[in-house]
Amino acid sequence: MTLQTRLLSMAVVTALALPVSAFAAASSQSPAALRALGLIDTHAATTKRADADRFIAKDTIVDRNGTEHVRFDRTYRGLPVLGGDIVVHSRNGQLLATSLTLKTTGRPDITPTISANQAIVEAGSRFGTGFTGTPTSRLVIYARNVAPTLAHEVVFAGLKADQTPTDMHYIVDARTGRLMDKWDTIETGKPGGATICTGTAAVGTGNTLYDGAESIGTTKCTSTTGYQMKDLSRGGGYTTDLNGSTNGTGAIFSDADNVWGSGLNSDRASAATDAHFGVAATWDYYKNAFGRNGIANDGKGALSKVHYGRNYVNAFWSDACFCMTFGDGDGVTYGPLVNLDVAGHEMSHGVTSRPANLTYSGDSGGLNESNSDIVGTMVEFAVNSPKDQPDYEIGEMLYLSNPGYSKAFRYMYNPQLEGAGGSVNWW
Repeated sequence: MTLQTRLLSMAVVTALALPVSAFAAASSQSPAALRALGLIDTHAATTKRADADRFIAKDTIVDRNGTEHVRFDRTYRGLPVLGGDIVVHSRNGQLLATSLTLKTTGRPDITPTISANQAIVEAGSRFGTGFTGTPTSRLVIYARNVAPTLAHEVVFAGLKADQTPTDMHYIVDARTGRLMDKWDTIETGKPGGATICTGTAAVGTGNTLYDGAESIGTTKCTSTTGYQMKDLSRGGGYTTDLNGSTNGTGAIFSDADNVWGSGLNSDRASAATDAHFGVAATWDYYKNAFGRNGIANDGKGALSKVHYGRNYVNAFWSDACFCMTFGDGDGVTYGPLVNLDVAGHEMSHGVTSRPANLTYSGDSGGLNESNSDIVGTMVEFAVNSPKDQPDYEIGEMLYLSNPGYSKAFRYMYNPQLEGAGGSVNWW
């Protein structure tokens, strides 16, 4: 979640009324995927299919009435086509519609004039010297709102001045060296540091900062004494303490009596219980409302990291570590960013990244961010906590002083209340 965004929050009430759909496996050999592939082949003009295009099934949704929605990534001669993804909508083997932005079957020659090293130098002139690790480059076909063009996708990772990790993607024309596009995702440091026990599922009591006492899923260790903040009932998702660091995995929270936190910020486990509870509530919402089994619909839980950096007023999702990370706020205006709608927001970025992988810029970035706002709000309504009553604001609980909850990060009932540079009321 970024506090300064120019992104649209969509209609929550409409989303609350959506019917349950079944999430199916994304296997290319699933019956729905095979049917959709056949429709792509027989409707080449509609799907803008070139002879050397290949399609990889990413996600399948089957509605109650049998309508199938299969999302595919597209490659051309083995190269990813960025902007070439497609969703095939069908019922009873008949094509109903397609969702895609690609407008042509034309494809470029795939022999580059500019080398990968030259592309890295060109991108590096924009990024600067503050990167970590080694920049990477791969050949792609770039087709986001342009004619398909051979390009290098160059990635630089580093850390911004405000402690936020940065994972800059640069698209460099492989024939001219011209920078065509750029966007930022999230990159984390190398993992390590968490020693996780084996054991059996347990239920602990978490004294949260924002929701009072809540039950949380934990693990009763068999190899050692005590408990750990690992939720075996929800795919083994676990919560760790970064203790002010901006890299690594951190140390998993452990406790002797399975009672966590005090409800006060002076106890480091209090913020952890909020994040752990919020992630579990979001897992349950997706399961109960949509039949989705975890972020990737594979039953596997994610890592949550709290106490990131120093006075860090943000939270974020990272594909690199399949994890959520939460800052402590500045202690003056903001408390820890671990409340319910923020947890739902960040976990939903992970869900969005699995089937759709929406580029975090432009319209797709707006859809990405607004979907996280919507689901974060729906999780808040599903929990219906008396201490964090459901509303159409995002982050209102995080202000240390907020009479009447007059301040929020985003106002979904009137987005322009953010002020200049914030969200807009319509698109």
